[in-house]
Amino acid sequence: SNRFNRVLFLAPLPAGRFVYRAVQRTAGSGHSLSAEKCEAAATIMAEDLVLTPSGKKKIEVELERLRSVEMPALSDRIRDARALGDLSENFDYQDSKRQQGFIAGRIADLQAVLDRARIVDEAEAGSGIAGMGSNVKLRDLDFDDEFSYNLVGAYEADPTNGKISSLSPIGSALMGKRVGDKVSVATPGGKANYEIVSIE
Repeated sequence: SNRFNRVLFLAPLPAGRFVYRAVQRTAGSGHSLSAEKCEAAATIMAEDLVLTPSGKKKIEVELERLRSVEMPALSDRIRDARALGDLSENFDYQDSKRQQGFIAGRIADLQAVLDRARIVDEAEAGSGIAGMGSNVKLRDLDFDDEFSYNLVGAYEADPTNGKISSLSPIGSALMGKRVGDKVSVATPGGKANYEIVSIE
């Protein structure tokens, strides 16, 4: 819908999650990234990386699962596949090694995020002020419908699932606002106008 596409512009996915991984994967591989991707990666990696406590916990849980469950299971598969002999035509061995490399990269990505991230307190429940971690219900004054968003750090942002970055155009416009406040945000098609219905 027009409203949904407009929100994706106002709260885009953080490109740094993908560009950062591309830089890590390319380093030492003999391949090169485009100048545009290198510039984008440098910008993202220089930015202040913010996580909510719940976002930090989610990453820690995933890291523990990858390290204590998935990697040991892949090591067992690789060991069993080696025991079968010729590795050049051993699909299970090749597939396990590919998965092992992917998971090792994912572990490195997540650990790098935890090492760099600044953990910020979530907004106090009942304060009536929109802040990090707040669930904000909005009324679109142009399309006359209502929807809710959770304000999070850029790394946690996932607008298709209702999580928007506090640094995005709509997220930054909502920060510090109260119930009943109206906000306008510039979009390619003109201003988007919202009223805050509730804050939790």
